[in-house]
Amino acid sequence: MTGWHRKHAVRALASHVAISPEARRQRKPTYGAPIRDALVALWEARIGSAASGSG
Repeated sequence: MTGWHRKHAVRALASHVAISPEARRQRKPTYGAPIRDALVALWEARIGSAASGSG
């Protein structure tokens, strides 16, 4: 093979190839707004409890 590590190969290839934003596939949202809002509330609550040292 090339003898390159995976990350080195990714960076080397990425530095030479420019992909326009139009050419990239856009992924549809996985969750709807109600589920996303609930997840955000849970994440924020967890971050708050982790910051206070009780998590």
